[in-house]
Amino acid sequence: MQAGQHQAIEMKEQLELSSDMRAVASVTYQSLFQQVKHLAGMTGTAKAAENEFVSSYNLGVVKIPPHKPSIRVDLPTKIYPHQSDKILAALQEVKHLHGLGRPVLLVSANVEVSELFSELLFQIGIPHSVLNAKSAAKEAEIIKLAGQAGNVTVATSMAGRGTDIKLGPGVSELGGLAVITTELMPSIRIEQQLMGRAGRQGNPGTSQAFVSLEDELVEKFGAEWLKKSKK
Repeated sequence: MQAGQHQAIEMKEQLELSSDMRAVASVTYQSLFQQVKHLAGMTGTAKAAENEFVSSYNLGVVKIPPHKPSIRVDLPTKIYPHQSDKILAALQEVKHLHGLGRPVLLVSANVEVSELFSELLFQIGIPHSVLNAKSAAKEAEIIKLAGQAGNVTVATSMAGRGTDIKLGPGVSELGGLAVITTELMPSIRIEQQLMGRAGRQGNPGTSQAFVSLEDELVEKFGAEWLKKSKK
């Protein structure tokens, strides 16, 4: 490998250091996969990227019904003119849900925002766990407790992906896990993955997004009238 990565591993394992190397050829994932005779895969969000699977891999997408019907409730997105309004509203919703005893998964797009929400939750006296790139080693332990009554977990969009958050005793009766996203995500697949953390295997749950007109994606892709309306 380049840039001393291989040598770093060798040094850690107390092996003789090899000379540095450089890449002389590369291949894209798409080209590599197309050389495989039999190609298939499974994901809960493939339908949203169906056109990409067809154009890149010449593969169709088949939708398989869930083992148990989903009863998750996806609540309407709440939109605010300013970042500060959105953050305050999201915190108030977490406080309300926490008061009911429901577990909450509060999701941000990056580590910095997750740490901001963690600090604000600390200031209003809500105990919580933080799951981001800085706490990856504790991921399994945090996910194990994320569905227990009254637990609040602050996470980034990548943290805990592909895992079931098991509901603790009495949580189903309270309404299940509540997923709150604090901004729009870069793709519909990521948003669907986040929504799908709640209500798995027929369990109850809710999802809701909090968005401000000052969010990066809204600023970048929003219509002109949206930019004017926040002034």
